[in-house]
Amino acid sequence: MAHTLELPDDLYTKLKEAAETEGVSPAQWIGARLPHSFDRQPNRETLDRYIGGFDSATQAPDPNYRTPFGDIVAEKLGKQGLEIP
Repeated sequence: MAHTLELPDDLYTKLKEAAETEGVSPAQWIGARLPHSFDRQPNRETLDRYIGGFDSATQAPDPNYRTPFGDIVAEKLGKQGLEIP
């Protein structure tokens, strides 16, 4: 069964453009963003759009987030031969 949803022209234009960039219909685009269940765990499709979104190797760590525990972990990893940026 199909239903009709009235949208302002500018909103429909934005919806259509967003759907076209992903190669889906506006209805599919909306459906992909609705929660599929009520559990709090994100599904694979939700996370896929973030994979490769940025290169963390090129970003310097924020010195405000350094903690004594983090320094201990970094030292242990360094002893194991892992390079710490």
